[in-house]
Amino acid sequence: MAHYEDIEIDQGTDVVIQLELYNPDGSRKTLLNWDSDLGSFHNNYDMRGYIKKSYNSTDSAVQFGCTAYNPQNKENILELSLTNVQTDAMRAGRFVYDVEIASTDSDTGIVTVERILQGNLTLVPSVTR
Repeated sequence: MAHYEDIEIDQGTDVVIQLELYNPDGSRKTLLNWDSDLGSFHNNYDMRGYIKKSYNSTDSAVQFGCTAYNPQNKENILELSLTNVQTDAMRAGRFVYDVEIASTDSDTGIVTVERILQGNLTLVPSVTR
């Protein structure tokens, strides 16, 4: 079951939220692995997060930028972001959001989706625009 967290952000600002993810046994969830053949990190999961006015809303959703982040070998950091352009374009008020990660088993091709965070998001209006 996903962790529930209400978030409040300011309209017209850049937003970065870092999530530190752990497995049920308490070990770090490894979002990134080093690929020595390519000489770079690769994601172990597809990551996505969306914001909507309501769960049943047919309006278009605002998408979080989702990036696995690796400060000082902490391969379990997921960074969510919104740009000031995105938050400025949104109408102030209350929204719902969720963030999911998905992995595909290389042997079977089965996709496993895990909702890691969900809740309400309040966008506080800006006077200075």
